Amino acid sequence: IWSIPIPGSGTVSIRDAVPVTTGNQVVELHSLSPDGEWIVFDSRRQGKNDIYRQRLDGGSQQLVADVEGHAYDPDWSPDGSEIAFEAAGGGVLVVSADGGTPEVVVDFPGYDGAPNWSPDGLTIAFDSEGPEPELPNKMWTVSRDSVGAPWREPVRLIDFGCGWPEWAPDGESLLCHAGRGGWSKISRKGEVLYHSSTTGLRRSYPPKFSPDGSRIYFSATHDDGREGLWWIPAEGGDPSLVVAFDDPALDVYGGYLTVGAEDLYLTIAQNESDIRVVDLEW
Repeated sequence: IWSIPIPGSGTVSIRDAVPVTTGNQVVELHSLSPDGEWIVFDSRRQGKNDIYRQRLDGGSQQLVADVEGHAYDPDWSPDGSEIAFEAAGGGVLVVSADGGTPEVVVDFPGYDGAPNWSPDGLTIAFDSEGPEPELPNKMWTVSRDSVGAPWREPVRLIDFGCGWPEWAPDGESLLCHAGRGGWSKISRKGEVLYHSSTTGLRRSYPPKFSPDGSRIYFSATHDDGREGLWWIPAEGGDPSLVVAFDDPALDVYGGYLTVGAEDLYLTIAQNESDIRVVDLEW
């Protein structure tokens, strides 16, 4: 995971990013704690993906959830007490932010994943094939009456393929990604508010709100070949390039994005290997 400050204006280079996590590991998705002091992420430190957390100012990485198989895509709850994540093969689980035994919240027969907390901490939006597995994935929600209360049965929010949900900070709408079809803004009742209009951009990745809800950030490639991180106003508008992916030595995973109050967090690969020589016996 690397971080880069959000510029006040204009475009910055990905070369300005600095590492947040270090060591020989494979990290994919991540999420900030509400107080902005921690980051939670999935990592293959033990040969499979588990959920870890680390202070942003450094320190050791702490194991939060170790389940059978892989665990992916953690999302920190708004009150900071819980972390939702996806289990391999499907299933949405919730664990204490301090670690412990995860609770299974959703476990349909097919795929369930990409959990995202509502701002009040009482609803989780997620991707799912549903109780009778059907593609493409739809966006569903699962809710509870209060923190610590039992979770109710999941409810399908939309009837068309659109996933990777992202709640708006005011809790009144969500973003979802429809692959090559771009992305949409959906009311919490399932009404389509608008589809993305990003003229000149292609290969866009799932979008993320800024913490204040005024901007939507996403990675995409322009028709002229420019790759990078872009933003548009939350109510729609023309895209602006904020971070240029202009260093071929840094392999940026555009879909793995976390937006903080002052910084952007991206997953960037720096693949390394050694060359060894051995004697052959014939």
